[in-house]
Amino acid sequence: MKPETDKPDQPCGEERFAAGFFRKNATIQIVPTQEARLNQTLPYQLVAFDLDNTTLYRGELSRANRSALAALKRKGVVTVAATGRHISLMPHFIRHSRHIDYILCVTGASLYDVKTREMRYLCSLSADTAKIAVEICKHIGGRMNLVTRERALAERAAFQSFVKSPQVKGHSRSKPSLKQMLHLLRMMTASKLMDDAAAYLDEQPLVNVEKMDAFFDDDAQTHEAVRLLQESGHFEVAVSPRYLEITAKGCTKGTGLARLYEILGLTKADAIAFGDSGNDLSMADHASLFVAMGNAEPAVLARAGKIAPDVRADGFAAVIAELF
Repeated sequence: MKPETDKPDQPCGEERFAAGFFRKNATIQIVPTQEARLNQTLPYQLVAFDLDNTTLYRGELSRANRSALAALKRKGVVTVAATGRHISLMPHFIRHSRHIDYILCVTGASLYDVKTREMRYLCSLSADTAKIAVEICKHIGGRMNLVTRERALAERAAFQSFVKSPQVKGHSRSKPSLKQMLHLLRMMTASKLMDDAAAYLDEQPLVNVEKMDAFFDDDAQTHEAVRLLQESGHFEVAVSPRYLEITAKGCTKGTGLARLYEILGLTKADAIAFGDSGNDLSMADHASLFVAMGNAEPAVLARAGKIAPDVRADGFAAVIAELF
């Protein structure tokens, strides 16, 4: 698929759908293009799940979780991987999986159809609007990543913070496995390093930014950045300890699921979602049941309708076996 070369987005964010037309911001009318085949004997028609530390641990999908996904597909369940990753950073076994129908990428900023290998929609910010968030975070001491329609870019200091984060490293103190080292190497080659995110946006005024990551040294900085970003009115902010994921207003994993329901002719009542971190919380508002992993952040555990075993104990597979 060729990179998008559309004209720059409006400051409040813009969405592009596969049909080739635009819808701006909140209220969107989508004509269903692929009705899901409902099996009324199933408790849920769609299963959405985060990747890192929900179904993947240290970049690997366990045999039990692979089997759980295969079992869901045999039953005719729609499966949706919902992740903060850009499509270019998706593991091959996820991007080309026979057991995954859609990938909700970049914290809800884009929806990838695994079967057709096409983006069903894209949601992004203009360079000018993205720079507002970058300047707010950097003024407080944040280190920034940018995710554009084409690729991920990272300030050198931010990349160092990212590879040490639980999203990549996991929760273990043990040394990384060979597969994890190869995964980190792939991220380094797929991501472009930069010195300063604000300077990059000045040099690339037409770039479309799908997401920004901000890393902070303490909780006070994090909370102040959240306050200022929310006050600006331009952004959605997913909060994890000392780490923020910033997308266009109205663009989250949860709203991404809602748009997919319209495409498939489903509703919130048909879906169950699994997650472990701040960017998964929006799915709790757009699923009949939200399942938090046993290793989830406290705020995620507090919102859960059900708590699964730890990712290291194949909690996703355990709940799927119990419910289906």
